[in-house]
Amino acid sequence: MDDALSVMNMRRGVVLGICTADFSYLHDMVALLGDAVDRFHILEGGRRTDKELDCLMLEEGTKAPIMRAPLPPMIDILNDPWVTLERAMAAAMGRLSPDHLIIGVDPGKRPGIAFLADGKTISTFQASGLSEVYPIVSKGQRAYHAHHDLLRMGDGDPASRDAILGELSPLGIATELVDERFTTRGTKYRDENAAIHIGRTLGRPL
Repeated sequence: MDDALSVMNMRRGVVLGICTADFSYLHDMVALLGDAVDRFHILEGGRRTDKELDCLMLEEGTKAPIMRAPLPPMIDILNDPWVTLERAMAAAMGRLSPDHLIIGVDPGKRPGIAFLADGKTISTFQASGLSEVYPIVSKGQRAYHAHHDLLRMGDGDPASRDAILGELSPLGIATELVDERFTTRGTKYRDENAAIHIGRTLGRPL
């Protein structure tokens, strides 16, 4: 089922490994993982491990661990832990560097944001305010690294909508305006769910 809760549960089930000696970076990654941290393993490069991983984050110049299981997808550790984590999640789901990335945005005081890679919802977020939308969308573009990006914006809350469109315009993403009357919000995670439905709804090109 394609809703915010099922996406969150799917992400919580992903098993990640990381090889880095940067303890500050590890601290930031643990903070980002939240309640999924029990499925996160810190490994030593070149050492044997019996862990089975869905993705391995590897510091440049570090050897991969020697694993009993087949090597999982591997990605380089980037300067931004958020971008690295999202790349790892996308790789674990088989959606890293997709052909098409759709970014659904439900405007409002706390906008909902959803990323759909080749038809699969891989992440949802609720921004704390309008100013947080640009960082999430721009970092998402960098993390998922799609060949084609499309922004679908809900047409509700015109003041919020127009402010977000103005903030995102420097990114140069092709944009469609979606009639929100045909999106379902639900109760829990209503803004994230609305963003998913907006992302899946054909809109009017701007």
